[in-house]
Amino acid sequence: MTDPSRKSWSWWGLLLVASLALNLLVGGAIAAHFLFPERLERMAGLNFAQLLPRRFFGDLSRERRKELLNVLKSYRDGFKDGREEMQTAALAIADALDAEPYDAVKTEAAVKSFADVGGGLIADGAKVANDVLARLTPEERKLLAQRLRERGKRRK
Repeated sequence: MTDPSRKSWSWWGLLLVASLALNLLVGGAIAAHFLFPERLERMAGLNFAQLLPRRFFGDLSRERRKELLNVLKSYRDGFKDGREEMQTAALAIADALDAEPYDAVKTEAAVKSFADVGGGLIADGAKVANDVLARLTPEERKLLAQRLRERGKRRK
């Protein structure tokens, strides 16, 4: 027969290990927050990210980075709406492909709509990039040019 105290120890041990793991996870999250503040506000997925590399923002002072990121944030809702329109347009393509009888003209129209929405997002991204570029100091423009060249060399 098993010892009842041994069974309770295994539960306590499991509970202590789980508690330690949770504390380490929370501690790591707090440390990461202080070591890597703002994490450059998740610019991934936005079309203007190609023109404004993360590394450039990392080179700026905290205050200046925050100022420029606020410009980017002001456009966030428009991009969210654009991504939703892209999803709707993609679903329209799926519906056209699935329709019986198949209508190639409807499919082509759905693809054109998708391309038009995508083109609008790219145009909006260029507008955002121009807004940020207009606010840069001469030194920041040179730094951005350097970062863009570095990115181009890395991709070759």
